[in-house]
Amino acid sequence: MVDTSVRAELIARGAAQWRDPRSDVREKARLALRDSEWSPAVVESALDDVLFDLDEERARKLAMERPNEDERPVLVILPGNIIGPAIASAYCAAAAGAHVILKSPGNERAIAPILAEQFEALGKPLGGTIDARYWKGGDFEIEPTLFASVRKIVAFGSDEALGEITRSAPVPLRGYGTSYSVGFVTADADLANTAVGAARDVAMFDQRGCMSPQTIYVEGDEGRSLLFARALEAELRKVQETLPRGRMAEDEAVAIAMAIRKLSVSAFPPKTHGLDTMMVGPETRGAPGFVVVVEPDGEPTTEGFARIVSIKPCDNVDALVGVAMTAATKFESLGLSGEITTAQRERLMATGFLRVCQLGEMQRPPFGYRPTVEDFG
Repeated sequence: MVDTSVRAELIARGAAQWRDPRSDVREKARLALRDSEWSPAVVESALDDVLFDLDEERARKLAMERPNEDERPVLVILPGNIIGPAIASAYCAAAAGAHVILKSPGNERAIAPILAEQFEALGKPLGGTIDARYWKGGDFEIEPTLFASVRKIVAFGSDEALGEITRSAPVPLRGYGTSYSVGFVTADADLANTAVGAARDVAMFDQRGCMSPQTIYVEGDEGRSLLFARALEAELRKVQETLPRGRMAEDEAVAIAMAIRKLSVSAFPPKTHGLDTMMVGPETRGAPGFVVVVEPDGEPTTEGFARIVSIKPCDNVDALVGVAMTAATKFESLGLSGEITTAQRERLMATGFLRVCQLGEMQRPPFGYRPTVEDFG
């Protein structure tokens, strides 16, 4: 059995390479993703974030807690909507001492081979533990035999796709399916400062990921919601320069136009003082760069793309708990600005939120959150 301290040291060394913008690994990833749908700035931010807190102390603790002696690999079916899960999965598997097959999505096949090459260069016990592959999902010639040869499957995707895997796989599945995130701005929060963090969370991956806030609830009345919406509009205009929009799908401009028409009906009527309750950003790549709309309170609005964010008034935390308890939406994270009590935080998590964090940190989850190291144990 390999000394866990050796494995921990190699994990920490490899994670540091991903955090270092000047490393060979980062340069390979940068070059491989230069023609991807994401702008260079979004790519750099995503690579900065993915292993930001994986140091040797944490690696050593995880390696000692979760020794694995099963040589059968874990299959990971990776998503194509964000950057990061391939890297996080590889290092979660390494912390668990597991072999892993990384199945890349059709639109991003570069990161998994880079991880396999990096682990080879780091040496044993990490070398040889990553098998980077690609095939078209649902391939009947590949998947039945492969599914039967692994001990577990970790999959990212829609609930429908996960259902198909469950029906065809004879091994346990850990699925990360469709879910949405929201924000909450307390009565004591500074609206201008809050808008800075919220704009980054909205802009990263153009809201295609489950950790992107779709609706932000503002404690107080409609007027305070409108003030925050205006502040967020200003920050989203700025963030278009620092985190530009990604490449749009063929039908995305049409889908955005349809969403705007729908939101124009649900938005609060414009006020007599002239402040619009729906703000459409300047056109970028053939469509509005963002949409901010102030709507009445209630269930979250979840368009799930194109930097479309709804701002809704909310009486207090208890009212948000009530929304979460009755909503049909499956929640992922709650981005918070301001102070709430421990009891309030616990009530929110009891309603379905898997994570409560600060607005501005929603796209920067801690290592081992999604996926977890336990997924590979």
